[in-house]
Amino acid sequence: MIDEDGIGFLKMLYIITSIIFGYLFFAFFRIFKNKSYLIFSFIFLIISLIYLGKMFLYFDDFLG
Repeated sequence: MIDEDGIGFLKMLYIITSIIFGYLFFAFFRIFKNKSYLIFSFIFLIISLIYLGKMFLYFDDFLG
């Protein structure tokens, strides 16, 4: 079963991924002004996808 520590961990992961996705959208808006942001936006996209993958896998393991 999910205890309070697990719920807190999932909330923390959700907040981290939300912040990363918010910065990712900001970086994509800045691409139109500066092409060097393209590299940083791809890096943040990879990091955010890794965090989302870990969050969903951890949540499935908790429920399973």
